[in-house]
Amino acid sequence: MKEFLDAQQEQLDEFQRDLGVKQAEWRRLAETQLGSADSREGIAGDEVPVEGDRRRETAMNDVRELKTRNAELQEKLDELLGEQSDNTLNADAVIRREREQLGQLQKEWREKLRQAEIEISLQRAKLARDKARIDERLRAIENQPPPPVDPDRQQEAKKRTRGRWLAKLGLGSEK
Repeated sequence: MKEFLDAQQEQLDEFQRDLGVKQAEWRRLAETQLGSADSREGIAGDEVPVEGDRRRETAMNDVRELKTRNAELQEKLDELLGEQSDNTLNADAVIRREREQLGQLQKEWREKLRQAEIEISLQRAKLARDKARIDERLRAIENQPPPPVDPDRQQEAKKRTRGRWLAKLGLGSEK
């Protein structure tokens, strides 16, 4: 690819050199024609002005042709430069490789994102089910009547607890 670009650049350089040489030649020719026509115009009688007019007309035609060729060459130069810049951007192997790698990475990350979204959805559903189960158990526990308490046992438990704590603190009465 680099060889192709180098060849294109070489053609462009050659084209520009040719353009400059041809423009210089046409200018010299036009100046020579106009200069010789101007210098001969007043020398001899009736023939010189006619010959000078023809030369001037020829020179003007040459100048017009030069301008036309110059415009054509400029268009061709612009076209070649446009093609060269397009080829440079699209044909560069490194850029192409990087674009392919970027495309692959984008594809991989999109797939990973899809998988993560699926896992999150599944986990959210599981948590919702667990919460519903816990809420149901809580309602069931709240709706159950409290277990019957034996008053004698309750009194006994209070005494034992109180006595033990007091004994542990060293404040219990000895009975």
